[in-house]
Order: sequence, then C-alpha cells, then structure tokens
Amino acid sequence: MTSIFSSSWLCRLCGRESCPDCFEKVKELTAQPGGKHKFLLCSPRRQHTAEDFSPVSRFSKVELVEAIKEMEALLLNENFILSPQLKGLFLFFFVSS
Repeated sequence: MTSIFSSSWLCRLCGRESCPDCFEKVKELTAQPGGKHKFLLCSPRRQHTAEDFSPVSRFSKVELVEAIKEMEALLLNENFILSPQLKGLFLFFFVSS
C-alpha cells in the first residue's frame, strides 16, 4: 500500500522499511507470544518488535508545510463535499494547530 502522506515505518536496527499496513502486521504478530515468523526477521537471531520501528515521512519540511496549506484551503472551500463530522474533525486538527 502506498500512503498519500508518504509515510512508512523504519526499523532503527536494520533499516527495514514497512508500509503502514505491514507495520500493523508487525504489531499483530509481535502481540502473539512465542511466535516465530519469517516476516519479522531483523538480523541474525533476532526478530523485529513494534518498538524497533520509528515513523518516517518522505516529505521535506517545505513540502509538508505546503501540503498542509493546500489541505486547509481545500477544507475551508464551501464547495468541498465532506460529511460535517469529518469536516469538523479535519478543521480541528488543521486549522486549530
């Protein structure tokens, strides 16, 4: 899956990158006690845990600021069709920050 926000999760130990869906699978598999999964291989004799990963973005700061401005403008546009609940939620996060 490709995220519209260019985000992923990166293992701080081996550098493996996981999309948001794969990271959810990592969390699911590591929540099961004692399971060994090829999907979780990190380095010799070690498996990934969810705690090994940090979120990363492909946006530069300038690109991110511009994308936020464009989203804010879109949400303030009266012709933009979005349910009132979602529009209120987005306005809270984007405009109030």
